[in-house]
Amino acid sequence: MQKILIINSGWEQVDLIKTAKKMGLYIIATDACRDAPGFLLADETAVVEPRDIVNLFNLAFDNKIDAVVADQCDYSYYAAAYIAERLGLPGSGLVAAQNTTNKKWMREACEKSGIKQPGYIPCKTLFDVKRAVEKFSFPCIVKPVDNRGNFGVNRVDEMAQVESAYYEAIACSYARECLVEEFIEGTMITVDGFAFGEGVHRSLAVASKVMLGGRKRVAMEIMYPARLPTNAIKRLQENHTRVATALGIRTGCTHGEYMITDDGEIYLIECANRGGGCYTSSRIVPAVSGYDLSELLIFTALGKQVAPAPDAEEMKAASVLSFFKLSPGKILSIENEDRICADEDVLAFRLAVKPGDSVESITNDANRHGFVITRGSSLEAAFEKAQISKEMLVVRYE
Repeated sequence: MQKILIINSGWEQVDLIKTAKKMGLYIIATDACRDAPGFLLADETAVVEPRDIVNLFNLAFDNKIDAVVADQCDYSYYAAAYIAERLGLPGSGLVAAQNTTNKKWMREACEKSGIKQPGYIPCKTLFDVKRAVEKFSFPCIVKPVDNRGNFGVNRVDEMAQVESAYYEAIACSYARECLVEEFIEGTMITVDGFAFGEGVHRSLAVASKVMLGGRKRVAMEIMYPARLPTNAIKRLQENHTRVATALGIRTGCTHGEYMITDDGEIYLIECANRGGGCYTSSRIVPAVSGYDLSELLIFTALGKQVAPAPDAEEMKAASVLSFFKLSPGKILSIENEDRICADEDVLAFRLAVKPGDSVESITNDANRHGFVITRGSSLEAAFEKAQISKEMLVVRYE
């Protein structure tokens, strides 16, 4: 029986672990938490933090694994890339891992390939940031070079906000470095794809986002397909493949974020060599494209040849990922969760709060209050189903 190491076993990785189980693999699962839900499905488990590359490598080496995978997390993806390269196992490689988990290196790699992106200046000190802000004027973006989930990312509209934005950014950066970027006005887009190896990448799904207002760049509604003309969607798919090539991505899921302006210009915001979180790669993309990305990820990690998807194929269905924004206060009870989950067009439902919790303001992707994922034959049908599900939820407060 072939052994596979799966790094991170949280709720976002359970679908990946289930797929490995279905494929008859011996699963060694790791997570930072002892009660990770994916541990219940694994043959062996180890409590290891995803940034602890030394102990993760030793675990892989000692167990003579045949493959290593991770999804929906930058830290575990980087560890998987490191282990695969060092053990000579199939993988996308450390060049891609470096380029996609450090936004400064990402910008530099894409600049060399002529990818359109916002102007940017790497900064280490508050003085550096103030000087960069003066070059770009307001508004601009201040963000850490190496974090995820919009941690430490702020839009800065005036000089009085610069200092707090700088300190938040470097506090959220493991490299203690940040970027100041030109602010691009437009519609935020995500493009999800898969790199099949041998230079073949396919963009499988394109979505448009509705963002939380204010300085925090947090998505509250993600709609597949994007509310854009067909020719714009095709250009985004082609652009995403160019970005994946520029970043050196050989295999695995890709998840890119772009801004498309009113006059149709496409700017790269960032791109990852992993699937999008909140079940994007494990449920949404398969639902709209017909391709099981968890299965493809495991097949390529085992070194098996996989037939590429047709180039720029249209999405087969629609899906909406809609986030809850609850009223502030201490929760007394939550009702109708079972009714929401019972709907066959609800692909996923999850709340990040429970009775007894106090609802806080949303400041990043990780502290959104929950979400529902719906599907439909059209975007309108999927969107309507999402709104019905959200209206069905009853939250009572003390």
